[in-house]
This record gives sequence, structure tokens and C-alpha cells, in this order.
Amino acid sequence: MQKEPNILTEGESYLFLIHNKVILPAEDQEAFILIGPNNKKHLMNASYYTLYHFSIGQTIKCTVDKINCSGQIFLEPEHPYYQSGEVYNFLVLAWPPALMHGAMLCIQHG
Repeated sequence: MQKEPNILTEGESYLFLIHNKVILPAEDQEAFILIGPNNKKHLMNASYYTLYHFSIGQTIKCTVDKINCSGQIFLEPEHPYYQSGEVYNFLVLAWPPALMHGAMLCIQHG
């Protein structure tokens, strides 16, 4: 069976245009209106990505994180500074007490 064209696939990444920013009355939260490669509009919660400094008119790369049973698409934008699969060194300013006895702290995405 051949895939219908312009359908987004879970786990794949696509470019999206940030078309606008709106307030969703039901949740009283800001959301970006994104236009995807299929020219359909998608909503993405803006409050999660405040420090990403996204702006209207910007094109961002998002991974389709999940498509639920009702067809709602959850998008995860690419981090503006860090890339998946890369290794970074960070200065640790505090250490959780639970990790004081030789445990290793691993931070992974995906």
C-alpha cells in the first residue's frame, strides 16, 4: 500500500513556518501556528519554548513526536543550540544528594 502524499510520519523531521502566535482561550496559553510541509496548520505550545526565541516568519525543524488516536500531532522543535547525538560538557553547579554515591547522571533526548 502506497503512502498518501504530504502525510506527516511519527519520528520524522520536517520544516515548519511559524505563521502566527495566538492565545488559546480554553487553556489561556500562547501557541504558535505552524504551517507544515503539507500546508496544513499545526499548533505548538509557545510557553515551552520561550528560551528558544522563536519569531513569526521563522522556519524551524520539528520532529513529529507523536500522533495520537484522534489524529492530534505533537511536534518537538530542534533545539536552537544543541543537536541530538552530540556530546557537550557542562559545568555542574549543584549535585542532587541522591547522586552523591557514585551514580552517573545521563541526560538524553529521545
